[in-house]
Amino acid sequence: MRYKRFLPFCLWITLLAMEACGSKAPTLDADEALDYCAHQVERALEALQPCDYTMMPRNILAGDTQEGWNCREAIPQEWCSGFWPGVLWMAYDHTGDEALRTEAERATYLTGGRNAALWAKYNDPSQVDLLENKAAFAARFPAAFGRDWALVADDKRADLLAFLQKHTAFMLKPMDGCCGRGIRRFTQTAPPEQTLETLLTDHQGWLCEQLIVQHPALAAVNPDAINTLRAVTLLKGGKPQLVCTYWRIGGAGESVDNFNHGGMVVPVDRHSGRVEFDAVDKKGQCYATHPATGAAIAGFAFPDWERACALVLACAEQLPRLGYIGWDVAFTPDGPCLVEGNPYPGHDIYQLIVHTKDGKGIYPDFVE
Repeated sequence: MRYKRFLPFCLWITLLAMEACGSKAPTLDADEALDYCAHQVERALEALQPCDYTMMPRNILAGDTQEGWNCREAIPQEWCSGFWPGVLWMAYDHTGDEALRTEAERATYLTGGRNAALWAKYNDPSQVDLLENKAAFAARFPAAFGRDWALVADDKRADLLAFLQKHTAFMLKPMDGCCGRGIRRFTQTAPPEQTLETLLTDHQGWLCEQLIVQHPALAAVNPDAINTLRAVTLLKGGKPQLVCTYWRIGGAGESVDNFNHGGMVVPVDRHSGRVEFDAVDKKGQCYATHPATGAAIAGFAFPDWERACALVLACAEQLPRLGYIGWDVAFTPDGPCLVEGNPYPGHDIYQLIVHTKDGKGIYPDFVE
């Protein structure tokens, strides 16, 4: 058993302690000790069913036989939160029990509860409007946003008219929408002055954005939508780090790339910017090639990858009280630009079964 390599070290420490106390060193039966540990793991799993993987057992009293034995749960934010998954894997390694392997795999998944715990730990509720309010976001990061925009509001008529006079077609977005809902491409069919009145009547408080011109490499896969990168940053050791990256691709005929709105998703290696897997949609349909263009998905390499990573990390540093952010990044011929930032990034695209290796999730990447 490969973790027995640690036993000589543990035995050495025990002997030193016994010698210091003037006691005779005990005889250590490694297999007996490991059998006991595996038994305690099984007790823990029985007591915690149905298991809440936002929590992990902290300790079990030796010899405790009472019903509902003593076990203090450790929340994910504690430094010991990674112990329980490790114990499960070692118990499986010792026993070969497939049930333990299943539990060990589950313990590595970023569940909804764990994701919510990350929101609560890292993001100050008083700051989330900096990301949720699309106008505030564009104003906060003008260089990274990199395009014209105008707010549909009575007190912004002059700015809105100037935008309409410059852009015949543009994206129209609800101010605080999510999951791609309500977003649409708007093409003027009347003079700008008339379009302005229509917008003020029907879409007060919405945002008009200049159309993004997609990089040819991404447009070759799907030209109908801006196929963005979801880059997730997490504050570790006081500095934001890139913990995972996913490519969101619009489905055939879809004008948005959102996974919950007809799109598909595939993980991207955050170090190289390369795609290793086929994409998958919310129905579980896998795509080796895009259904509209036939372009291969696995093997795709992002242009300007290092610039994109540097962009989100630089912006994340400007929001120290928002430590867990999902950034949506578009790739253009002139370089990457931000589409939006999400203070409550969902976990639904992170660990789709066709994208997991050896049944292991990505939660360990989110633990400091």
